[in-house]
Amino acid sequence: MKLSSGVFPYTKFKKENINICLGTDGASSNNSLDLFREMKAGSLLQKINQYNPVVAPAEKMFDLATKNGAKALMIKSGRIKTGYSADLILVDLNQICLVPGYNLVSDLVYSCSGNCVSDLICEGRILMRDKKVPDENEIIKKAKNYGLPKG
Repeated sequence: MKLSSGVFPYTKFKKENINICLGTDGASSNNSLDLFREMKAGSLLQKINQYNPVVAPAEKMFDLATKNGAKALMIKSGRIKTGYSADLILVDLNQICLVPGYNLVSDLVYSCSGNCVSDLICEGRILMRDKKVPDENEIIKKAKNYGLPKG
């Protein structure tokens, strides 16, 4: 939407049984890099584009952002299952966006943002615990300087 490059033909691809995935681009076309916001925007854009409130439901958007991406990359991830990578996020269920909490997937897609994630585990390694990343300030400093001219 930021680049005005059109609306993805979700229903057409779905009818063709194409594995549709959802992700975030680089910061030049997506400043927030927040997959929760992408799930919401993707779902709502399809609904208004097709004037259909049931197209691209929360459960499907969640799959596009999780197991479908893993399938496209041919990695055993995107599910909590024996033999799959231990790639997980833990969500702080005390966040106001999860209240009253009748449908967790719907709340995650339509109400939450990445700020709700408290912990991140990749291949069984804890990369973020209680919203803290070891050496986070150093990582941010390096990211800010990346690509800047030397000297």
